[in-house]
Amino acid sequence: MIRSLLVTLFLFFSVGAAAASEFPGDPKLTKLAWYPEKIELYHAWKIVDSAPDVIVAVVDMDFDLDHPELVDAYDLKLARDFSGNSFKKHSPDASYAQHGTLVSAIIGANGINKIGVSGILRRSHIIPLNWMSGSDSVSAIRFAVDHGARVINNSWGILSTDPKEQKELRDAVQYAADHDVLMVFSAGNYRQNSDVSGLFPATLTTEFDNLISVGGSDEHDRLAQSNYGKKTVDLFAPGKNIIVPMNRTKYDFSEGTSEAAPIVSGIAALMFQVNPKLHAHEVKSILMKTVDKVPSLNGLCRSGGRVNAFKAVQAAQKY
Repeated sequence: MIRSLLVTLFLFFSVGAAAASEFPGDPKLTKLAWYPEKIELYHAWKIVDSAPDVIVAVVDMDFDLDHPELVDAYDLKLARDFSGNSFKKHSPDASYAQHGTLVSAIIGANGINKIGVSGILRRSHIIPLNWMSGSDSVSAIRFAVDHGARVINNSWGILSTDPKEQKELRDAVQYAADHDVLMVFSAGNYRQNSDVSGLFPATLTTEFDNLISVGGSDEHDRLAQSNYGKKTVDLFAPGKNIIVPMNRTKYDFSEGTSEAAPIVSGIAALMFQVNPKLHAHEVKSILMKTVDKVPSLNGLCRSGGRVNAFKAVQAAQKY
């Protein structure tokens, strides 16, 4: 089993102004959400409308299973803590956002309850899977696959180059591929070229067509606090000044590829909603083909652009 895995959660916090836009359904705070308009999410929602839910697993650390924005989204029958500890034990204090909670909120915070913020999926079905070590993550990924997840979000990566550690994670990704499950990974926050020194398993994107490596971009479609790579980063998604829950009552801006990955996971789920017959590799291909090509991201990723929810969902519906 993996013993010496060094794990990085790709999250920073930065308080600052964000461009104003408004999510239908949630007041006040969502006016601070700039990225829905950027990725044309509102138009994507009109296509999806009342499509059936798609199960998204979140393999992460620290979840508040009673958070008012997520209590109806979390599948508590399938929630598992593979670390052997409490879901909440490792959060340092109530003023700091639990990583798993904020990632889940970006994917599926309740968008019709008129409080807080809205996720990419205004109504969602999320399996929260808590872990602390590499062997935990392998078990969590396999559990998600075995229990019906079509998308698995992974806002983390490893720095270890131990062949055994990497093999176990590669085998887990292969297990997901064998069962046609899409894996979404953060590319990392180091502003380094992943083609030269990348983080695992995001760099497996050229090896697996069910794996997407996501970088983070800002309001102006420029590189945010994110890795890049013409070969090992597939596309970019908004990853700066993303409004997220810090606890049950407080919200703040956060930054990193931890935020960019769940935006892509949510869009992928929307695509599966409008076309359940899609395969994981087809979703990946559509996402990359429908990006908004922007000069500032040209040469920094395989697709050369930033994700567009409307174009992706529209193409998925017609596929």
